[in-house]
Amino acid sequence: VSMIRFRGYNVANPDLSWEPFFGFRFDLIVPNDGNITLPAGTYRPDTNAERKPMTFEVGSRRIVNDEGTYYEGSYCYLGYDWLGFIDSTNMAPAIDGSLVITAYGDDEYGIQYYATDDRGNIVTFSHRGKVKIVKY
Repeated sequence: VSMIRFRGYNVANPDLSWEPFFGFRFDLIVPNDGNITLPAGTYRPDTNAERKPMTFEVGSRRIVNDEGTYYEGSYCYLGYDWLGFIDSTNMAPAIDGSLVITAYGDDEYGIQYYATDDRGNIVTFSHRGKVKIVKY
């Protein structure tokens, strides 16, 4: 399997006038077929860390003594401040739910998710548009 970090950022948030932007990040586990593509389908949380295809890595917050808080895995919500930096107080690790990717061709995808964060909040999002795939 391979992992694709699928993210959106600096998305305007008309529902929250006090917070100008938000984003999301899902670490997707996909079949390793040698291609650099975003496989369409429904992704579920990898709650047992089995790294099965068509799952996403569960998000977590880990506080390490005086070093700070580390954020790992998938996030159904990343809040940004007015300067465009991620506001660590407004992060929602995705621990349950589903992410649905629909491929329309020509690098256009539909994205829908319904996710529960680590505090029991439900976050939903949907969008259709071009997705840029970059290999690092």
